[in-house]
Amino acid sequence: MRTDALGIWTTCLIACIFLRLTVSEISIEQWSLSFQYDTAGGGSCFRRSSGGVDMYEWTSQAIEEAWEVTNKTVDGLNLYTMGTDGMRTRGLLFLLFGVRFGANGRWDPGTDAEVVYNYVKGVFIKVGQLQTGPYNSPKPKMRCLEDYAIYTRRKLGTDGRENATDVLIAEWFDWKMKDGQYFPGLMHIVDWDTLSSEWYSPSEEDPTGGACGRTKDGASLAFTLGGDGQNSDGITLCPKIFEGLHLQNLGEPIPDGGLAEITWYDKAGGTTMLHEFVHLVDKDIIDQPIVVPPSGQTFDNRNFDQWVSNDTYATYGYTPSIYLGLAKPGSAKYNADNYAILGICMRYVELDCLGTFQDQIRSGKERRGLPFQISWRTVEKIRSGEVDLTNM
Repeated sequence: MRTDALGIWTTCLIACIFLRLTVSEISIEQWSLSFQYDTAGGGSCFRRSSGGVDMYEWTSQAIEEAWEVTNKTVDGLNLYTMGTDGMRTRGLLFLLFGVRFGANGRWDPGTDAEVVYNYVKGVFIKVGQLQTGPYNSPKPKMRCLEDYAIYTRRKLGTDGRENATDVLIAEWFDWKMKDGQYFPGLMHIVDWDTLSSEWYSPSEEDPTGGACGRTKDGASLAFTLGGDGQNSDGITLCPKIFEGLHLQNLGEPIPDGGLAEITWYDKAGGTTMLHEFVHLVDKDIIDQPIVVPPSGQTFDNRNFDQWVSNDTYATYGYTPSIYLGLAKPGSAKYNADNYAILGICMRYVELDCLGTFQDQIRSGKERRGLPFQISWRTVEKIRSGEVDLTNM
């Protein structure tokens, strides 16, 4: 799932006034190859949103952009030892996933660097395989909006209808709200051809609002069910994603755009689609809690092994994802946005993700970033194994 965090967007920023080159959208033949979908009725993307957006056109382009980023990322990961681009790749793998390299650009002995690298690359390979057919059978579904869903309190019978005498679904799953009461209604995903079904628990803040309702992190942009090849697996795009800045496309970055430009790319439709694809191909990858310094400590605390998870918010975005990679690399491997950020940073070299991170800390503009002054030379020493973060 990806959400629109409250307060992130207060202004369009200067990036929005520039024209950008965009990739083409995928064809209907590609949709048929990669996804199950409806051309009419609830869940169909072949219509307009309430705001008048052509959801098929937008979704097709976002899918194409996600795959274009994926393909470039796999190419770059294969060349992690080569030249300046390889050096940049190693730096991003370190910051986002804790992968350590020796002075020769090879794995740091005694670490799980090679295992993590292969895991990360494997996820991108599986996302890329969606282009040529399902990574698993049956093909995942691509849905727009939640009007295909049924909200029900009790279990369904073999006829697909709610059984008024059966137990509450929430009781069956033992899904309770903070007040101890069972959820009053659960979103039911049903495949009427096979009568297979799956329920998705709504948010605590809006118990009857479904997965697209408001959550603790803001309104959901999209969410993914499954990840293990079940008939109800698939991605649902929520109404919020068809509004405002989320309609933006990826393209050529504005030079020297800094953090604002990276954030702009992070919120683009293609990046959100990549985030959901990562969930789709690996059910173990969820949205991990953010990490913060231990109680009473400020962000100047450099003992990352002492940092703790905070369940109040999930880890979305450029800086929080890097925090997670530094403090809890084992969790970063299972956070979808770490993959999305790696993808856009590798595909769009002009974003200068490593240099921007350094500049933001040096200028003091982003105190929630890395809690110490870090230079490019220091980054290189970290990657080569000359500097141990725990002793900084």
